Amino acid sequence: MKNIIIQWVLPTVRQQGGPLPVEEILHATIELSADAGLSYSPVGVGDYVPAVLEVPVNDLPFSSQYIARGRTVDVAGQPGNWFEAPFTLGDDSPPGDMIVSIVIQ
Repeated sequence: MKNIIIQWVLPTVRQQGGPLPVEEILHATIELSADAGLSYSPVGVGDYVPAVLEVPVNDLPFSSQYIARGRTVDVAGQPGNWFEAPFTLGDDSPPGDMIVSIVIQ
C-alpha cells in the first residue's frame, strides 16, 4: 500500500487563448481510476475551490493501472477538458522473510 499526493496547477488562459483570472474559476474536479480509465471516482470531496491545489490519497494498493484526472469549471459553469495523468505504484519494499530450516541428524 502506498500514499500519494495529487497536485494540480490551475489554468491561466481559456481554450481559445483569452485570460482566465483565478476569480473566474469556480472549482477544480479531481478523480481517480484504478482500472486504466474504465471508471473514475471523485478524490476526497471531488470539487476543490481554487485555493486548494493538492489532495492526499492514502493506502492505494500496488497497480500499474492508475489514472488521475482533473479539470476546472469556470463561474459560468463551463467545464474545461479533462487532463489525465497515468501512474504506476510498484512494490519497492524490501524482500520478504527468508525461511531457514535446521535438519538435525
